[in-house]
Amino acid sequence: MRKKVSAFPHEEVAAAWTASGTVEISIEQFSFSTNRTAQSQQSSKLHISILAAQLILLRMPDNSFDVVSVVDMPEVLNAIQQARKEVQTRFDLKDSKSEIDLNEKDKKIVVNSIDDYKLKAVVEVLQQKLAKRKVPLKNFSYGPIQPAAGSTARQEVTIQSGIPVEKSKEIVKKIKDSKIKVQASIQGDLVRVSGKSRDLLQEVIQLLRGSDFGLELQFTNYRTF
Repeated sequence: MRKKVSAFPHEEVAAAWTASGTVEISIEQFSFSTNRTAQSQQSSKLHISILAAQLILLRMPDNSFDVVSVVDMPEVLNAIQQARKEVQTRFDLKDSKSEIDLNEKDKKIVVNSIDDYKLKAVVEVLQQKLAKRKVPLKNFSYGPIQPAAGSTARQEVTIQSGIPVEKSKEIVKKIKDSKIKVQASIQGDLVRVSGKSRDLLQEVIQLLRGSDFGLELQFTNYRTF
């Protein structure tokens, strides 16, 4: 990005910032009179150097990270496939007509079995396989067990991937109430936290890890400068 900054009425200074945050200053226009002394020229150059330093400080980016809650859907599918295999081979479940189906688009799992007791056993197997693959169980909400066709039982499981707006507001409020000198903003289904000090960001992470928002939180996309 290139921006012109007026230094004096007779000066224009071009300031360019690179991706690393450095600044390049070049004098594009000077209208010094012929009787201007070397001392006044040095004074002008000193002013330009000070201005350059101020521009660098103003443009210095904050350190930041993102608070997310992501469920790896391929790992969910792997866990479901493993659960199906176990259900088909376990002596107490292999004749239970149990099924585990994933609707990846709607982020829902539907479990069917011959009765409530068998269904609960199948769900337990699924949870074990999810945990083994490090899928956050806190992001799964279980609907009521309902009667289904053929005198069977059915349960719908909803997967929450991404932080809902209401939960994001709770996280932002928690950070603001802590008085830690950082900024927190909602960015879609995540919360971005930024601040001048890396130590302050670590304080926020510890704060959120010690809180329960009903979701598994992850801290990603660290940006340090």
